[in-house]
Amino acid sequence: MKKGNLFVTLLTFFCIFSGAAQEKYWVYFTDKKDVTFDPFTYFDSKAIDRRIKNGLSFFDSTDFPLNNTYINAIAQLSDTITGKSRWINAVAIKCSNLQIQQISKLPFVKKIEEMSMQDELASYNFTGTVIHQGEKDLAEGQLKWMQGNAFIEKGITGKGVRICIIDAGFPNVDKADVFRHIRDRNGIVNTWDFVKNKPEVYKYNAHGTMVLSCIAGKNSDYQLGLATDAEFLLARTEKIFSEGVKEEEYWLMAAEWADKNGADIISSSLGYT
Repeated sequence: MKKGNLFVTLLTFFCIFSGAAQEKYWVYFTDKKDVTFDPFTYFDSKAIDRRIKNGLSFFDSTDFPLNNTYINAIAQLSDTITGKSRWINAVAIKCSNLQIQQISKLPFVKKIEEMSMQDELASYNFTGTVIHQGEKDLAEGQLKWMQGNAFIEKGITGKGVRICIIDAGFPNVDKADVFRHIRDRNGIVNTWDFVKNKPEVYKYNAHGTMVLSCIAGKNSDYQLGLATDAEFLLARTEKIFSEGVKEEEYWLMAAEWADKNGADIISSSLGYT
């Protein structure tokens, strides 16, 4: 093959490849027309109780599911629907530039936002789970500074409160002795890995395990957290080794999942840059 022909062939390949390259987008819908919604079958009973306690409507439009007709139309024109959000009335998709042009012309599409796909490396340190005296002194000092003793004196243990922890993984939560008191009373109500799209969360990065231990852990009779009688929802949204916008997508879906499943509090020690 001559060099000139090789150059033309490569240029043609580059143009075809560039036109078909996948990007990620949020596609927002104009409405939730013709959507049916029954909050009493959709929500966990704890979510219903929280709405009653706070005087919230059972029929807020942000809680309604997305219009399936709109979703199916987007699915036919895109490569993959990777996420859905009822709160912002949008779907996250992967598609080519040509496909997004076609999607933008649909009458029910309100707007489209492109997601940046640049990843940044991240790292972490984990030194183990043995509690030394110095660490006990530090924990007790922190509780004192935050007036945690007032909770202990009043017998406030988190009973009746449902907490969702959104993090990077929860290895050994299903086995470790410090969480036995939670497992024995079925205090872990639900789990979901939004990265892998499955319920298994008891592996990957240990940061979520550490957070749960700070909230509700017990080492024999030594109390590590103040909410030892709370209920928990465990959600994994972080891949740890890199930071990408897909993690924000996972987080949004986890927050909506937490609301649906009756969370009173979300604990989410995360940040995006």
